[in-house]
Parts: sequence; C-alpha cells; structure tokens
Amino acid sequence: MFVPFRISCAIFVVGCALASAWADDYVSLTASDTGDETSFIQKSRWSDNREPHPDADYIVTDGRLLRGPKYGNSGSTTNHVFGGRSLTIGTPTSTGQLGVRTDKSDSANRDEKTTVDNLILVNGQLRQIVSGVDTRLHGAITVASPASQPFYVRSNESGTRTIHIDATISGAEGTALVFDGDKPTSTCRTMLQSANTNYFGTMTIGGGSGNQLILNNSWAAGGDLPTYTPKALVVQDGATLRFNASAFTYTNRELYVASSGGVLYQVSNNSHVRMPLAGEGTLTKTGSAQTTFNGTWTGVTLDVHEGTFAVQADSPTPGEGAAVVISGGTFGLFGGTAPNLPITLNAGLISPWSASTGDLVLSNATVTG
Repeated sequence: MFVPFRISCAIFVVGCALASAWADDYVSLTASDTGDETSFIQKSRWSDNREPHPDADYIVTDGRLLRGPKYGNSGSTTNHVFGGRSLTIGTPTSTGQLGVRTDKSDSANRDEKTTVDNLILVNGQLRQIVSGVDTRLHGAITVASPASQPFYVRSNESGTRTIHIDATISGAEGTALVFDGDKPTSTCRTMLQSANTNYFGTMTIGGGSGNQLILNNSWAAGGDLPTYTPKALVVQDGATLRFNASAFTYTNRELYVASSGGVLYQVSNNSHVRMPLAGEGTLTKTGSAQTTFNGTWTGVTLDVHEGTFAVQADSPTPGEGAAVVISGGTFGLFGGTAPNLPITLNAGLISPWSASTGDLVLSNATVTG
C-alpha cells in the first residue's frame, strides 16, 4: 500500500524532515475531541470540515485525541466504521491518540465494534478511554513506529476491563509496540485476537503488576522472525503475559524477562510454548492451568507458584543463570528427568509428567529445600 510505504520512508530514511509537509497530504484533526464528541464519524474537528470520507487520508498529531464513538444502549451491535481512506496516528516528531469507547459486554448484551480498515500507528497511543466496559477494535493495523520510539497501547483508565484487538497487526522488522496500562496496580488487559503473521516487530509488556497482555491466537505475538531476535517479546515491570491458545511455536522470537520481572498467567487453557527464554529476572507462573515449555533457557529464574510448569526431558536446554523455584505449584518433568539446573523446593511438587514412567530422575539437577 502506498500510504504505509510513504510513512516508513519518513521514519527510517528521511526522518523528521518530512513531518512538516504531511499537513498538505492529510486531513488533520484541529483539536482534541471532548466529552461525547467524536470526530471518528463527525466533521466538527477535521480541517476540511467534512465527515471522514473515502477519498482522503487522515492524521492525528500535536498530542490531540480522536475519540471513537461511545457505546450505545443495551443490546447494541453497532459497528462504527471510520469513513476515511486511512487514519494515521502521529508523525516522527509529533504524537497523536486514538481512544476506543465501544462496548463488548455480556452484562449489557452489547457486541459493538470500532473499525478502522487502514490504521497506521507512527507515534503516540491507542487507548481505551471508557470506564466499566470492555472495548473492541476491528480492521487492519500497520505499525510504523521504530524501536527507538515505540507506539503505546494503553488498556484502560479504570482497570478490570479489556481492550479486544480483533484487528490484524502488520509491521516490518525494527518496528515496536509497548502494552501498558494507565493504572499500574489495577487489572488492565489487552487481548490480541488475530493471527498477526505479518508483524515482524517487537512487543513489550510493562506498566506495572496490574497490566496484562493476553495472546488469544497462536500467532498473536507476530510471525516468526528470519533470524534470532533477542528481546522480541519482553515482560517487565511485574506485568503479566497470558498464553491463551493451545500452542505457540517460535524459533527466533525470544521471550525476554527483564530484571524487574513478570508473571506468566495460565488459566482455563493449557498451552505448549516452544520459544527461546532469556533474561535476568524472575518469571512467576500463576493460574491453575498447565504451561508446557520447550526451548533454550538462559538467565531466568522460574517461580512455579500455581498450576503446572512442565518441561521435556531433554528440553529446555538450560544456560547460565537458569533456575527453578517451586513455591506452591508443580514442576512437571516429561519422561521424569530434570534438566541440569538448580531447583529450590519451598512448597509444591516435583513430578514425573508421563504416563509411561513413575520414576523421577533428579541426578542432573541440584535440589534444595
């Protein structure tokens, strides 16, 4: 598509020099929406004084907020579609914001959608800006924000609710998304629903212990990368990563746990995760369901606090600094053989995880507790 190509050139080649010229090519938001106002479907704040139309490209800059339509009455199934040819949030030198307010709520029997068929994220925030309801974004997203200036997805202002991103996400290598919340200690959730196999950038989950990224599709974190990429999926600031599909297979997309640590929350669904694990912090396994892990493992202390974390007899291949602490959950060993790493048993179980053997072989490990 022409528009993403033009933007990626501005970011990666020409840089800030083109930013001032973009106003000539786009219809721009002249001021932030306030209250129940929504330039998403209205004309009041656009520079051409028209409702969004398919023969124009639109842009939000100067820190301004484009508010999506607010949720409707109980039982509403409205799909609010942005009428423009494209919608770009930010430039390399100026931020913008898109706020989502439609409702995906069983309690109110609403199943509403906010849809942008060509949403381009350059610099700024995609935010959930309504209290008390889950929100839902459909369409297609192109990420054009470089790792040096990632685009932020902020899940909620009030906590305990989820922004469901059903839109497909694409982006080149070198692009970056950061998922965090406006309330660091509240439960702020972002759920990625689609197979984002054309996204080759990085993802970081941060923002405090209340923030949670839910991967609801085996390829939600992006496509696998052509070469090994450190810190391709980062957990930091005590935030939570939740695998919510049966299998995740990445050869080159590294899961990195920062020194500030994070949480692996597995509930309802068991998941088999095949990807490299590295870092310098503690990853705490919570939730009653099972995570089965295959892959290299370096520098991360795994704290099995709830449920089961199971590994193959010959996998993971532990490297320097890898360790296990069992503080209430079960460390399961397929084939019954522990890998060569230190294991501290404070509370919980070490168990052979195979129907074919009742033996538990710990000779390779150093077990204390």
